[in-house]
Amino acid sequence: MTQLEIFLRDHGLWAVLAAAAIEGDLTLVLTGMMVHHGIWPAYEALAAGAGGAILGDCAYFWLGHSAASRWFRSLHARKVIHLEQEYSRSHGWKSIFISRYVYGARMATMVYWGSRKLPWERFVPLDVRSEEHTSELQSHHDLVCRL
Repeated sequence: MTQLEIFLRDHGLWAVLAAAAIEGDLTLVLTGMMVHHGIWPAYEALAAGAGGAILGDCAYFWLGHSAASRWFRSLHARKVIHLEQEYSRSHGWKSIFISRYVYGARMATMVYWGSRKLPWERFVPLDVRSEEHTSELQSHHDLVCRL
């Protein structure tokens, strides 16, 4: 058992909410395994995972809104930001949807759009719809895998 799996099992759906905000991809895969094994009800786990992912996205978006200028001066940002700029230029606001399927792109995308001063009123509905779409795909994948 991985440390993340032990953490999720010990602390329940609150852990899913917190972990999905930080590391959504792996957390949701492990959550799906625990639902499959009957540890948690599916809809409760789905709500906790989706809620955590949206809260995390909003936190990264806020970080981009408020502290982007300092972050962009860091060595890490200089290595990453040109890739995110190209990605977002070529896909526009759709990059918020696409970033859920590119491992490691979600956080950078949310920080980037926050730094571009995308209004909250526009970001939140896009992010919620993106998470709904991702959750639907993951739910259908789980159903197919059970057959």
